[in-house]
Amino acid sequence: MICKEHYVFLKRILKNNGTEAKDYDINRELYIFLTSEKYIKSSVVRGYKGYVITESGKVAMRNYKNDNFRFWFPSIISIVAIILSATTIIIDLL
Repeated sequence: MICKEHYVFLKRILKNNGTEAKDYDINRELYIFLTSEKYIKSSVVRGYKGYVITESGKVAMRNYKNDNFRFWFPSIISIVAIILSATTIIIDLL
């Protein structure tokens, strides 16, 4: 399972059609984790040694997005229901 930091990193790689790994020193832990989980693989990108997303990385991104939606959507509906019920009670009291 990936976290938000991994998702944002994978999304950036996907958007750029691979990364040339110029920021490897800064994001070493991210590269190591994502490579060990086989979400990215080493490849030649624009003439440099870089990384591209694998199919399992795309699946992990899709799962993260779906799980995030499954959490926020019911929460928002619950908050709206509480506000509406509180508004109804206040109106009835007046």
